[in-house]
Amino acid sequence: MTVKKLQELLGKLPQNLEVLVASDDEGNSFRTIPDNWVSVEKFDENLDIIHEDDYSEYSLDELSDFVVVG
Repeated sequence: MTVKKLQELLGKLPQNLEVLVASDDEGNSFRTIPDNWVSVEKFDENLDIIHEDDYSEYSLDELSDFVVVG
């Protein structure tokens, strides 16, 4: 899902509702999203997050940016 699509979907909802994220794919539990827990991070082709200290080990075309929530 893209940021644009997510914004479109969220834009149709009451804007005062709190957003929760699931702890796992099955939705066994949920939690709120703390402030500053939405970021853009770099991932490799296996969707493993890459710490910025390790960027030099990759060519930038090997990494993709994704929005991370929670």
